[in-house]
Amino acid sequence: MTNEMTNETLEGRLIAQRLVLAHLVRAHGEEVQAMMRDRATVQVPEEDPGSDGPDDAFAIEAALADEMRLLLEAVERLG
Repeated sequence: MTNEMTNETLEGRLIAQRLVLAHLVRAHGEEVQAMMRDRATVQVPEEDPGSDGPDDAFAIEAALADEMRLLLEAVERLG
């Protein structure tokens, strides 16, 4: 068995972790969800016309916000 994972395996593991986290967030109530809602948006910096795109720090922050949003959506689906 190799240590390499397929994209499907990796995606399945991430979905499983997101589901577990959604249950934990739901169990800990509104305070955690409020923090996540605050982190689910990111301020878009002024665009530099000479740049190739957002810098690495912004890209990470945007990915973090996207994951918070996805987790909140998973919590909402739990009911």
